[in-house]
Amino acid sequence: DRLKSTRTKPRLKRISLAPERGTASFSAEAREAGAMVTAVSFARDLGNLPGNHATPVYLARQARELTGGKLSVKIHNRGEILRLKMGAFAAVAQASHNEPRLIEFRYRGAGADAPTIALVGKGVTFDTGGISIKPSAQMEEMKFDMCGASAVFGLMKLVKTLRPKVNLHALVPATDNMPGGAAYRPGDI
Repeated sequence: DRLKSTRTKPRLKRISLAPERGTASFSAEAREAGAMVTAVSFARDLGNLPGNHATPVYLARQARELTGGKLSVKIHNRGEILRLKMGAFAAVAQASHNEPRLIEFRYRGAGADAPTIALVGKGVTFDTGGISIKPSAQMEEMKFDMCGASAVFGLMKLVKTLRPKVNLHALVPATDNMPGGAAYRPGDI
């Protein structure tokens, strides 16, 4: 709604729930359900943003706002991406006016000896196809190439709230793929 010129008022004003007697865990379950709804809404809103709003730098700012407690983030810029030898990622970003970001989340909810679950969420905020431009039909839907990233962001929001006993390491390579004089060409090495 934040991008609409006129906003609609929500119709639902209140929900009342009546748990069965003896349901001691109801408030915990309601808290968990509320956290899930908030996380899914956050992911959905992020995925629905147009490419001129959901830039890699915008995603990096959103990542920083999520951090706290056992959730940390490191944001890598173009220079660091190249030092990490992520040439294919850097090549996709090279014709864009929007600088790429590699967003690295870490959540430490379990001990150091516990296994770590790795997640990767594709964050191509708009994908024209670069120099191999895609057909114009439904081009506006290419903003959805970052929905993997928005899913990771939603999960990080949920994890921060629920604080599960798990270790996570999530990576979001964020860029857009635009045409231009600096675009990589098929066959480039």
